[in-house]
Amino acid sequence: MKTTDTLIAFLMVCCLLVLGGCDTVHEFPDTLPAAEQTVEIRFCFKDKAPLDEYKTISYRQLKSTAQAESYQSRFVVEVYDNGQCLVHKQLFTDVDYDEGISLQLRLATGKDYRIVTWVDKVASGSSTDMHYQTASLNSIELNWDFHQACADHKEAFAGTLDVSLGTASDGKAVVTHTVDLYRPHAKFRIVTTDLDAYNLTGHKPPQKVKLIYLQDLPSLYHFTSSSVTTSSSEVEVWGTVCEFTENTCTLAFDWIFCPGKGITLPVVFEVYDADQKLILRSPQIDIPLMCNKLTTVRDRFLTTRFSDGIGIDDNFEGEISIEL
Repeated sequence: MKTTDTLIAFLMVCCLLVLGGCDTVHEFPDTLPAAEQTVEIRFCFKDKAPLDEYKTISYRQLKSTAQAESYQSRFVVEVYDNGQCLVHKQLFTDVDYDEGISLQLRLATGKDYRIVTWVDKVASGSSTDMHYQTASLNSIELNWDFHQACADHKEAFAGTLDVSLGTASDGKAVVTHTVDLYRPHAKFRIVTTDLDAYNLTGHKPPQKVKLIYLQDLPSLYHFTSSSVTTSSSEVEVWGTVCEFTENTCTLAFDWIFCPGKGITLPVVFEVYDADQKLILRSPQIDIPLMCNKLTTVRDRFLTTRFSDGIGIDDNFEGEISIEL
């Protein structure tokens, strides 16, 4: 009898232990961790060639912090799932426009993603925004605290790619996708063709320029639609006169956000010498801009009074030339 009672007691204790352990041993999470896939993203510069001949700018040597700094390319990459940003990464590198670069990410399989990429320049050794505000890539806004003209390091590239990842059973250790990068800008420059005649007057050479955008300066670029939002007020920005030859110089140039259909931008500019003496103020010039194209405005600005009549000569391959 004693043996039977002992056996019953032992079985009861075992049952209690099993029941007490059910909360931890047999409870399953509501959702299991998703399988992940390594995704290699390659970035390819599609708009490199058309403006190559204008990338190297010989600036007049001035004591200017902005001109003395060196710059590096910054890649800002965001990955979205149903409108929610899952990944925000920045890479800093010297860009090889022919080779591009690549980045590897780990992403959950069985989902659709949008990869958004922005490439611009920042000061070497710094991650601080320079020409553009990049807190979120839903839209890119001009950085008004660092807004300047005549700066080729203002050039930028943008690209988006929609990616659908299969299940982990697809068997590939790494899947590769390519993001094509395009310029969201148009570029214009204002060239005077009478520098030799101006130098004979004995006046000091042109040194600084103020661009005055009278209205509708595109200040916000939207990735999803490749559209722009314009500023409703007048905007002024300073730059340095550059590209001096015997009889020409570039009084001003700038990069402007531009939608695919193009825009016309009303501009006035003022040119100053080293003593901040005003050399000239132009009339309003309506400059036609097309994305990834260069528009050149030419005239004898320094010595000639000119009318408001503007004709367009598109004989230059890859650019629009306006002869005043």
